[in-house]
Amino acid sequence: MALAVPVYDGWMASSADGCDCGSTNEARPTTLAGKRAWRSPWKLELASAAADTGVRRITGWSRILAHARCYDGDSHARQRVKMPDEWDQQLAVLRESLVALPQLLEKVAPDRLRRVPAPGAWSAHVVVCHLVLNEMNTAMSLRLILTQDRPRLTEIEDDRCAERFASLYPDTETALGVWRALREDTLRLCASVSPDDRDRIGRVPWSDKGVSFRDYVTSRGHHDLNHIQQIRAALSG
Repeated sequence: MALAVPVYDGWMASSADGCDCGSTNEARPTTLAGKRAWRSPWKLELASAAADTGVRRITGWSRILAHARCYDGDSHARQRVKMPDEWDQQLAVLRESLVALPQLLEKVAPDRLRRVPAPGAWSAHVVVCHLVLNEMNTAMSLRLILTQDRPRLTEIEDDRCAERFASLYPDTETALGVWRALREDTLRLCASVSPDDRDRIGRVPWSDKGVSFRDYVTSRGHHDLNHIQQIRAALSG
């Protein structure tokens, strides 16, 4: 099932150079039956990525959701379960990547991390370098949205830059450390914003409506999941 928000991976919906992020604008259902049938796609993808990478940790909100589903037929029991709001769930996806990505790369031999699985494809090392650049873009774009009135967002076109700057990092662990520091900073920023801040807009070339702070953050979780799968494929291919 497609993600319910656009995917902001630079300004390209997809790339032949290694970043395979997609984009869609599927609307959520409004009927009660539709809502029950619809499960937020990034939750499903997070569960899949966690299973694929050997992650067995269950986040607090996932445990709450599991209990809530057990009580689905009991309205009084549901009221006793405090459900996390959507923003907390979005941030939980970003936090989960801090667990899933290092576990995926742990104890992998350096030559395997740099092995190119197919002509034109990225090695696991280059994918991590792409994530570093993307987190830099995220840090800049989110701060512009918060501090300027409908700023025009520009980003590093990193499909080529990921390979160009991969040599800056002597090993994948170093690149991963840079990404981890940037992601933790992004989470600190997101934890500081108000509900009104989340609705602030940045202008982008591909949408007249622009993109909100909230939707930009949501798209980063989907982006993580895409590339966790891409690294897994590079390591197993």
